[in-house]
Amino acid sequence: MDDYQEELLEFHAAERDPAEPAEDATEM
Repeated sequence: MDDYQEELLEFHAAERDPAEPAEDATEM
């Protein structure tokens, strides 16, 4: 479950800071 939450945190972080897109976000 931790990995899932980490992905959510990174996803939200990418939305808040589009200047620093996460590598995982590029998949979508």
